[in-house]
Amino acid sequence: MLLPLFFAIFSVPYLVVGSRLCRCTPRDFCWPSDESWNALNRSVDGNLVKVLPVAHVCYYPTYDREKCDEVTVLDHDSIWRAEQPGALQHFNWENLPSRHESCYVNASGYEGGSCDYGRISHFSVIAKNARHIQKAVNFARKHNIRLAIKNTGHDGSRSAAPDSLQILTNRLKDISFDEHFRPFGGPRKVDYGPVVNFGAGVMGGELYKAGAAHGYSIVGGECSTVGTAGGYIQGGGFSPALSPMRGLGVDQVVEMEVVTANGDIVIANEFHHKDLFWALRGGGGGTFGVVTRVTARAYPDIPAVIASLHFKMPQMDGLFWSLVKDLATAGRDLSVGNTGIAYIFGREPDPNGASYVDFTMFSYPESPEMPAEAEEVLGSFIEKLRAAGVDYTYNVDSLPKISSHLTIPYAVDAGGTGHFLGNVLLSREFTHSETGISRMIDKLSELEYYPGDLVQVRALGGKVISNGKFIDSALNPGWRRSSLIVIIMRSFLPDFTAQEAAHDNLTHIDMPTLLSIEEKPLGVYLNVGHLDQENSQELFWGDNYPRLLKIKQKWDPYGLFIVKKGVGSEMWDEEGMCRVTHFPHKA
Repeated sequence: MLLPLFFAIFSVPYLVVGSRLCRCTPRDFCWPSDESWNALNRSVDGNLVKVLPVAHVCYYPTYDREKCDEVTVLDHDSIWRAEQPGALQHFNWENLPSRHESCYVNASGYEGGSCDYGRISHFSVIAKNARHIQKAVNFARKHNIRLAIKNTGHDGSRSAAPDSLQILTNRLKDISFDEHFRPFGGPRKVDYGPVVNFGAGVMGGELYKAGAAHGYSIVGGECSTVGTAGGYIQGGGFSPALSPMRGLGVDQVVEMEVVTANGDIVIANEFHHKDLFWALRGGGGGTFGVVTRVTARAYPDIPAVIASLHFKMPQMDGLFWSLVKDLATAGRDLSVGNTGIAYIFGREPDPNGASYVDFTMFSYPESPEMPAEAEEVLGSFIEKLRAAGVDYTYNVDSLPKISSHLTIPYAVDAGGTGHFLGNVLLSREFTHSETGISRMIDKLSELEYYPGDLVQVRALGGKVISNGKFIDSALNPGWRRSSLIVIIMRSFLPDFTAQEAAHDNLTHIDMPTLLSIEEKPLGVYLNVGHLDQENSQELFWGDNYPRLLKIKQKWDPYGLFIVKKGVGSEMWDEEGMCRVTHFPHKA
């Protein structure tokens, strides 16, 4: 069952604290024996595998030219990366800078280079059912091993950990629909239908496709290989196309099945284990247990009109920012409860590439035509582009069903890249003030933009705000006052120096700039937040953090589910390997 242990791959030594306060590593006497690992393998029906970084076939002593060529071709395939225990979606979360460990695909000098584990797990239970997850959780707790939960690997910092046992939920693909769903433990008269039930491994594209086949649209993410039940929903779940009309992904959830730190399988909803249900909806993935199944609301697959505008210019000069400001103002004026607006600007990846702007508007009018107001506002902006001599493309698509857009297969996903993300939520009061949009764009124009970098500005409001009147969850309360989210992405090549520069830029320039747009920021979106952000507890969860910590203490007293900057992570070192303090005693 077990592959040979290639010590050359992970032999970089580091200080091990001889204390029960630290988790066991392969360098410690407490690390499970081969016999123990084989026993775990039998208990999970042969679904335990020894993990190596996917690029190990490109390095000695495990070099294989044919397999290396295959991995190099697949490197940017997001679906392939989602399925591999030894890969995440972005190489920077596979690295471990503190030990200078990496294993890049397509790196130069394979013969002289080294492939190290970094943050890739040593073993993985490729779970086919909840019982397999139970066995893995019990094993990690018994042997004091760091546990990592990987769904598709988009949520990189929370999907991997050094010297860990991984639970891969990607194979849990069940999807079913229920017209009249009655929650476990609820009164017989309660009927949440129609709903969709889906396993933890179901990706957004798979969920959209299944929904379309049954006449439904489902609130999910933009990237089709994001695992909807994992960090997406548990971190909030923003949908550019549907959130203004339907709310956030977390707002749709009516029930969850969870494997707890004690190894129990429990059902959480508003009638049963209500505290856990509250925490799982916005408290962050990989923190309170392993979610194995989600039940969420499904909606009619309605018609939509999608307007798309693209233009590019040689540089980000005064004219460029003036046009961006005009477009941002137009987008604000067009944002209503059933309209999703997004505009993206940045530098093309080519070192000599131009600056560009992409604008998209999702609208759901009663007739299959572009709303007259939108046509007038966008027409006026296009006249400004013409007057300035700027080339552009503009398209309006009237779709009989929104699913025909959502199910476009995997066009927006690209794995194997390196990037860091940061964001800020902006209030409706600010963005609809006389100077709000102008101040936002002025602040964003102060930043440097390098090839591959981009900023996204996306409309919230609508149901994102109004759902807060009757849905109580762990979501940062700032979402319920938000009008826009501004997201910045810093890209870099597979190189530690470039990665460190991008990280420092995000930490010391980008995020302070974003957080200064509004005098008192509402918060940040956990799923695309900077994970070395100061004051992260307040920015991620606001006033909900103390309650979340108490629930964490109750459901995971061992600190088994620790993720970077997650609830309770302040009790542990940066990688969740050694405690720095104990949980506070219960009152």
